[in-house]
Amino acid sequence: MEFVACEELARDGEFKEGVEEGRVIQVLKELLVDCRVVYEGERRGPDIVAYCKDVLIIEVRGAPSRYKVKGWDEGKPKSASTVRNQFRNWSAMVIAELMEREHEWHKKSTDWVKQVLNEIGEKANVTFVAVLGYHEEYINVLEKRKEALKRLGYEIWLIDNKHRVCKYLAT
Repeated sequence: MEFVACEELARDGEFKEGVEEGRVIQVLKELLVDCRVVYEGERRGPDIVAYCKDVLIIEVRGAPSRYKVKGWDEGKPKSASTVRNQFRNWSAMVIAELMEREHEWHKKSTDWVKQVLNEIGEKANVTFVAVLGYHEEYINVLEKRKEALKRLGYEIWLIDNKHRVCKYLAT
């Protein structure tokens, strides 16, 4: 997979109307052509585990829409504060899920861990990755959490609507 500088993910690459997690996963799988996807989570476990030189344990989030998607006011704009809060909450959830995956990986008792270890057949280095649909609001949130994220040692990748990906934060 090739990475671009995060500055290249200009506003023209931003997901303006939100992007579903499934769409980000689809784009990510297209970009992982040099890797072998050894696990895809449905309800339990990570969204994707890919085996390249290392094992990549990946949790994915899309970008919330600026418009309401349910209810009597479906299609109407959300308030700016609601949208900001969604970006903050979604990014927090993906980091919390990576923490759970790290615990499960080292505990080695969950089904997905056993499946991955059986598939790769060897002990490999592991990288925990949060993948987000590129949006300026994610950048704003991540900047406020940058030092804490560095201490956790997780990678943060941003994917834009032109299928470019940057490592916002890499260990």
